[in-house]
Order: sequence, then structure tokens, then C-alpha cells
Amino acid sequence: QASFHAVSLGTSYERVVLDAIASLGQGGVVFPLEDTRPATEQAAGFLEAILQPALREPTLQFKGLRTARVYPETLPRIMTRTQQVVVGRYLPGDEFKKGTVVLDARSPTGEPLRFEAPFDLPTQADTPAVEAEQAEQAGNSFLPRLWARRHLDALLAEERDRPAARDEIIDLSERFHIMTPYTSFLVLESDEDRRRFGVKKRFLMRDGERFFSD
Repeated sequence: QASFHAVSLGTSYERVVLDAIASLGQGGVVFPLEDTRPATEQAAGFLEAILQPALREPTLQFKGLRTARVYPETLPRIMTRTQQVVVGRYLPGDEFKKGTVVLDARSPTGEPLRFEAPFDLPTQADTPAVEAEQAEQAGNSFLPRLWARRHLDALLAEERDRPAARDEIIDLSERFHIMTPYTSFLVLESDEDRRRFGVKKRFLMRDGERFFSD
């Protein structure tokens, strides 16, 4: 019945390892250096969240659509004053326009809880260009890269048992510009360096990055 919680001790850590530790007993992962609160306040809040989680044994269902590669695969306990981000892929189609997400869990006292929320979905008839434009306008263009990061972590965990995962890791890393043990990126600081190495300057701008473009 024990739960394990992983705490990063610096800015360099293996997310796959921390997630694996935290998956034992539906624990959570904490990154203190990414929290701006004083250390004593963080510690007190973390202790309270461990002792009194808001939701125990949470599970998600998606009605009205087929899903794949949803992360995290096993939801941790939802601790007090925290949020849980879930990312995944879904298969669009012409036969539906709405879906429903269902969250089942138990309260701190063990009572069963259920929450349902409907949401709209683009259909198969929507073109990729229109879909991409809608996502950009809605401020959601960061989502593909967020999913890619979690998918890469899963592929790295699979690689020992499935060697073919290495090719998928490299392809995904290059498409989303995410560093992995099999890829690296050359950073050139000036136009002179680019001319010297014959590298053409490219931009792949997503939400948020445009604020720093100047």
C-alpha cells in the first residue's frame, strides 16, 4: 500500500527514471528548482499533499473516440493544489463531432467519485491546414511538442525490448527538435558561424516563441 514520490535534486535529471519511481503506488514527481516558492513552503505543501491527496486511484476514459499513446499511462494520485496534465493522440472520423472525458477516482475517505466533461473534436473532413491554423489561433500549437516529449520518454523505456524504437526516437527527435541520447543539435551563435559551416538559418515558431522573435 506504499506510495513512492520522486524529487529531482537539480536541473539535470532522467524524467523516465523519476516517472518509473513515482509510478509505484501512484506517487508523484516534484521539481523543487522549478518552483518559485520558498523551500520551507514547498516542503510543507509537499508533505500535506502526500498525507492528504485530493483524489486517489484516478482513471480516465474517453468516450466517442479512439485514443492511442496517452500519457501518463497510469495516473498518479492527484495531490492537493496540483494539476495533472494528460496528453495523447486520437483518431478523427466523420461519424462524430463531440467526445466526453470521464474521470473516476476515490476521495480521501474512500468514497467513489466521477466527473464528466464534453469537448468538441475536429472531424476527418477538416483539412490539416485548417486544423493547424485553428490550433495556432487557439494558442495550442505547443501541444504536439508536449506530447512528443512524453512519447519520446516512453520510446526510450521500450527500446530495451524493442530495438526498432530507436528509429522512431531519432525521427521524432528531429521533427520536434528534442534532444535524446541518439541525437544532438548544433547551436551557431552568429550569421558568420552559419556561413562558415554552410548551415541555412531556419525558424520553426510556436506559441510563446513569437514573443521572443525580436
